[in-house]
Amino acid sequence: MKVHAAREQRPISDSRAVRPGLQLHYLEWGAEGPALFLLAGLGDAAYIFDEAAPVLAKRYHVFA
Repeated sequence: MKVHAAREQRPISDSRAVRPGLQLHYLEWGAEGPALFLLAGLGDAAYIFDEAAPVLAKRYHVFA
């Protein structure tokens, strides 16, 4: 079974930003280009972008 090419690229970072009163989990793809922030809604998590983010990371530094 062949894996879709976008699924082969994993996030380069799986991190948490912690500040007083805030804990934010984020994923990061790519390292070049302008920053692009993808926000999940309706109870979803950043992993909802597992297929789209690697494609966008070819042009942007993606955070979800």
